[in-house]
Amino acid sequence: MSSTLKFIEYCEKCFALWPEDESVSKCPNTSCSGQRYRGNPLKKVKKSFILTSCLLKEQLKAILDRDGMWEKVLNVIKSRESNNGDCITDVTDGKRYRELCQPGGVLHGTENLTIIFNTDGVALYKSSRIEIWPVYVAINEIPAKERFQCKNVALWGLWQGKGKPPTYAFTKPLVEALREIAIDGLMLTSGKRIKFYTLISTMDLIAKAQILCMNQHNGFHGCSTCLIKGVHEKNVHVYPYSEAIDQKKSAKRNDEKTFNDAIKAISSGQKVNGIKGPSSLHLIPEFSITDGVVPDYMHGVLLGVAKVLVACWFDPSEHRIFYKENRTYPEYYIGHMIHDVDVRLEGMRPVDYISRRPRPLSGNLGHLKANELRTWLLYYSLPCLEGILLPIYWNHLALLVEATHILLGEKISKTDLEWANDCLQLFYKYFSEFYERRKSGLNIHNLIHLPLYVEYWGPLWAYSCFGFESLNGSIIKQVHGTKNGSTQIIKTFNALKAIHIMMQSQNTKEIVRNALSSMLMKNRRLANYLCLIFVSIIN
Repeated sequence: MSSTLKFIEYCEKCFALWPEDESVSKCPNTSCSGQRYRGNPLKKVKKSFILTSCLLKEQLKAILDRDGMWEKVLNVIKSRESNNGDCITDVTDGKRYRELCQPGGVLHGTENLTIIFNTDGVALYKSSRIEIWPVYVAINEIPAKERFQCKNVALWGLWQGKGKPPTYAFTKPLVEALREIAIDGLMLTSGKRIKFYTLISTMDLIAKAQILCMNQHNGFHGCSTCLIKGVHEKNVHVYPYSEAIDQKKSAKRNDEKTFNDAIKAISSGQKVNGIKGPSSLHLIPEFSITDGVVPDYMHGVLLGVAKVLVACWFDPSEHRIFYKENRTYPEYYIGHMIHDVDVRLEGMRPVDYISRRPRPLSGNLGHLKANELRTWLLYYSLPCLEGILLPIYWNHLALLVEATHILLGEKISKTDLEWANDCLQLFYKYFSEFYERRKSGLNIHNLIHLPLYVEYWGPLWAYSCFGFESLNGSIIKQVHGTKNGSTQIIKTFNALKAIHIMMQSQNTKEIVRNALSSMLMKNRRLANYLCLIFVSIIN
């Protein structure tokens, strides 16, 4: 696999992309006075740039050419053709996916595939504000258990700099790469020509607003699904249920209206329905900018709603306003009983598929990870809070737990989907009544949209950020020293892919087996350590 690296530079003043001709020194935007930086951007840490790895086609081809992978993909395609859509089990059962499989659709009668992409900011160094924004691409037709493994995910490239990447400069080359694999496709070793259509993009709220070129969650019209405006109250922006049920104020967005709003925003110089301007994602074939950019369950439900509830119940700092106004704590506050909850947590015996034992809440409220909040919400919260939290709040929490369990299920029927929708509607309706109204942010509002996206694209786990966030943690570990961090990341990622390919060779397996056998006779501990390394690489 090629390891060619390509820099994509842009003007620091107007963010226009520089041409590949390095002799051009003046900004291509005639109204801008920006000058091109001379030298290697990697040698100037403060420089912002986009770095792409080898061609996206090559990575996808290497994934599908691996022994046995194409047969697994064909099995998924056959299962989607035999499914009548009564039960939702994966992306291939979603309503939007099935529409593309109908006569006239790009997936009808073909072996074309679909992809999901993700991007998010990651701190490159602990001692600076420099971030990287890697862009991952995964194939939806790969079996769910293998879909987000490192060896089955492609890294298109990354942006490095301070703050957030400029929308146009960052998305334009990405969209060009996604258009290329959709229009031209790629040729597998077997001689099959496959086209890849981008269907889903999953991001947190901040990255989503940046990529879609629209207001963030703390601004008017911050929802990418509907036109709810929200209101400013006590220095926060909230999305009340009363406005959400008003059909005129919260009508669903669609691609055509969103594009028209973007054109109006450019011509008028003002935001229209929260849209600042057109997004390059409009140019991706078969991609819906309103239906395809999904709300993420990890950031929204867990790090959003579940974390807010835990803070409301146990964190006294959340209720300083009651101190100032000489009022007692609200009746849902149970911080004085947190040790009783910890005793129940310590008595929990999690099943084997839950890898992390529960930590006590006291002392860890601000440090709970997403997978800890997942097990807390789905398994521990109701038994630990029964008899401690007042019944009205306990029953309210049960609505969220029930709906989340359903939407994460392996098989979701239409009846299940309707029941989950009813539960989330009730949870949203009473949240601002039971808790402080200022807590009704965009994550609370987005709960009522989750059943719609499950109907469109399958269960919440099928496009969750969990797999991509795990990759973020892995690639940051590949950075050693303070120079050329981005280059180290991409080269190491490509090297791992090359090792995966090599390990498919029978000769390589024999060499490794013989080497480990001889080493086992001399140093058992070292041999066992190397075995673990090779097993982790293969998996």
